[in-house]
Amino acid sequence: MVRNEMKRTLPVEDALRLRRQADDLLERLRETRAAAEARIEESGRPDPIKAVTGTSALDQAIRTTRSMIKHMDELMHQMDAELADAGSESLTV
Repeated sequence: MVRNEMKRTLPVEDALRLRRQADDLLERLRETRAAAEARIEESGRPDPIKAVTGTSALDQAIRTTRSMIKHMDELMHQMDAELADAGSESLTV
């Protein structure tokens, strides 16, 4: 189980399912960005958000999703360590 600051728990299977969904989301965002960039290039007009902020909305969404995945991986690593510790404790009792 993954435990967060609010003391809620998440079964391992649910955590793994959510991690896979995050990977799927990242892939769809990348594909959408490629298609959007192709349309923008065809139109000859600049991306208005990128022109103002220096980055597109899809670039920002990809960065945010990567950050979320990194955090999920850290939590899952922590969960693995906790499960390993709990397993070794039960063996010594």
